[in-house]
Amino acid sequence: MTDCQRLMDALGKGELPEDLAAHAASCPHCQAAVAAYRALEPKAGASNSAPRPLALSSALEQELARTAGKRAPNPLVQPLVLGLVQAVVAVGVLIGLGKGELVLNRAPPEVLITLGVVLAACAVGGTLAAVAPGLQRLRWFLFGAAATTAALLGACGSGLPGPHAFLVDGRVCASVEVACAVLPLGLALWLQYRFAFDPLRAVLGSFAAAATGVFALHFHCPIGAASHLYAFHVVPWVVLGGLGLWIRSRMGSRSYAP
Repeated sequence: MTDCQRLMDALGKGELPEDLAAHAASCPHCQAAVAAYRALEPKAGASNSAPRPLALSSALEQELARTAGKRAPNPLVQPLVLGLVQAVVAVGVLIGLGKGELVLNRAPPEVLITLGVVLAACAVGGTLAAVAPGLQRLRWFLFGAAATTAALLGACGSGLPGPHAFLVDGRVCASVEVACAVLPLGLALWLQYRFAFDPLRAVLGSFAAAATGVFALHFHCPIGAASHLYAFHVVPWVVLGGLGLWIRSRMGSRSYAP
């Protein structure tokens, strides 16, 4: 449990412990939550008589009237749309770059298919788990699967060298991977803006979005040398995942619910 989550649990249970008070002083999200909670606390010496109802603004009254009787939106709809976007981007890259041959990776078929399935699970499953309520254990499992796949990806290549210089071949793959990740990563960060910052959600969502390009390159790239795969497939994946975590940690939140 993160310090932010521990602080939310401690609100309303007396004075905050010293470590949580120190965390609240340094965390803008928790500062806002503590200030909002204290604003709702009854003042010392206040009368025990029934409180007067608060007057609602006209804008809030109109919004409540507009949404009255409507069913709450399904929290999985937007993650599913993002998963569909990832699939469209990956397939579009394969078709656009394949020039009639979608699969250029010469690794053994069982390795090719197994890694492809794991990468697809990390991409789409990670997107869903990163923004869906609950699923804490699934998030840890998918994060471990992504880390393990990144560690093994270079060792599972075909071993074939590239046709050009190391940096020339690598620049193409790294550029494709970054381009494939821009739209999914932006949407993933927008979805996570809806709730409180959680490092595991943020890093898993970023790794899942960046896995879109890794999945496309896994089938399209004919170079199987370990040096190429680690330097220009795995390293950009890790960098994009870390970049997404860094951006999300500095974003605000529309809601501070965990």
